[in-house]
Amino acid sequence: MKRLIIDLDDLGIRQTLLSDGVACQLSSNEEGIAWQDAAGNLVFGDKASAARAHAPRDICDNYWDRLDTSTSTQGDFQRNLAELAAEHLQRVVGSNAEATEAIAIVPAHYGPDQRGILASIARDLQIPLRYIIPRPIACAESGNEPAYLHVDISLHSLQISRVNRGPELTFAYLTAKRDLGYLNFLNHWLKGIASEFVDSCRIDPLHSADGELRIRGIISQVLRELGSNSLSAVPVAIDSTEQKHKIEITEALMTGWAISRLSAVAKEITSLTQGTGGVLLGHNIGRIPGLYDLLSRELDVAVSSTDEGQAIAGVAGDWPPPAADDRCLYLSQRPRNAGGA
Repeated sequence: MKRLIIDLDDLGIRQTLLSDGVACQLSSNEEGIAWQDAAGNLVFGDKASAARAHAPRDICDNYWDRLDTSTSTQGDFQRNLAELAAEHLQRVVGSNAEATEAIAIVPAHYGPDQRGILASIARDLQIPLRYIIPRPIACAESGNEPAYLHVDISLHSLQISRVNRGPELTFAYLTAKRDLGYLNFLNHWLKGIASEFVDSCRIDPLHSADGELRIRGIISQVLRELGSNSLSAVPVAIDSTEQKHKIEITEALMTGWAISRLSAVAKEITSLTQGTGGVLLGHNIGRIPGLYDLLSRELDVAVSSTDEGQAIAGVAGDWPPPAADDRCLYLSQRPRNAGGA
């Protein structure tokens, strides 16, 4: 059997194709951002993200977060959010049409309406979607405490759930903070890196849209290299008409530039830890520099984090079990001894 696992989020769609339990394809991450170019073509992912600096009012970046049938009106861009999600998903999974079963991992806040829309999209696209699983449950094999908080982040919000590992594994979605999303961190890093270039090289890379686009690319590079623990300082450069301007970015700098946001995240988590034994950071929020160390110092409970593949691994084994029919099932809980990776 070939099983396609799709991890959905506005920070990216990740997909893995499993053949008899062995991963034979892991796609690159593609952000849930849509943009209509001058020719009227709909563009997704990195190309759409690049347009943020040039046409910030002509993109839509919350259709996976909201996943409803409302219309997004931003500048000249007017599209139904569910239709955007359908077109994006069609482009992403087209190369995996040979899958005989699909599992969707979705954000914790998805309710019956959003799960229903996703099931309808899958049916229309002939994706053999059988299970829709909330991310806290998919990552639950990584948790080590009887009760803990699962913390996730999307482009626009911080999301916190409580997971209980009792006789049955359950979760409860607790809260979302709209001012603590990834874009909020990104804006602080943009300003910090620009200030570093101003102080060190006497150039302001944010004076133009092209400069802002280059800095956004630098941030992706820095997060990737700091997250790999291969470098303590990441050298980055910007070419001008006269010379190449170089700076080095460390985790300490990235932490300092976003310390107000990190502290706000820590405050939200701290307020909800009563009665829990730990905090598990999802892979998106776990790559934010400085957060793990800050939480480890300030919290009285254990802090751990997942990597990008652990949600996939959590549903890659015998669980979910074969369904009795072809319905898309939403499993809010499962016995602790049932399958797993």
